[in-house]
Amino acid sequence: CPTVQTSGSKDHIFNLNISSTDKCIGIFDGDGPIAKEYAKTAGSFIMESLQDEWSKIRKNILEDDQEKVNSILKGLFEMTDEYLDIRLSNEPGGVSGLFIIIVDGQHTVVANVGNASCLLFNDENITHLWGEHLADNIDEWELYCRRIPASKRKQFIYNKINIKDTDGNPLGPIINTNKYKTKP
Repeated sequence: CPTVQTSGSKDHIFNLNISSTDKCIGIFDGDGPIAKEYAKTAGSFIMESLQDEWSKIRKNILEDDQEKVNSILKGLFEMTDEYLDIRLSNEPGGVSGLFIIIVDGQHTVVANVGNASCLLFNDENITHLWGEHLADNIDEWELYCRRIPASKRKQFIYNKINIKDTDGNPLGPIINTNKYKTKP
């Protein structure tokens, strides 16, 4: 079972020790009124799922099969999203997550969802290990619209796209929703 540490009011850090050389650290940052519950629920679910899938993940990392590793991790994120939808669907909020997998003490995989970011510092260089994930990023909004049915979208995540103030002025980007055959 993963060990859990709460940091702050809405963050959870999970440490999964498979062996002396195989480990996973997960950091989950909740959002909304029940942020702590989102972080704890998502973190517990995905870390236990990682433990269940560890032998497959390990094998594919050692064989350098990035496509299979990505497929497994994407599936875990999708299952976690479905689980959160079942457990907390009536509650506003969400969670960002990041985990770092270490295999044989030398192979590292980083995966994230949401606005969780990761930096690699190596001697004098800093490398960003994530893509830009901002609430006002149109590419993120389009990806979100393609992936999530309109009835299940969380407006607070992308709360400035197609939103106007009381005077009718846009608070953020305005996009044509006809392109998606649905409203945001």
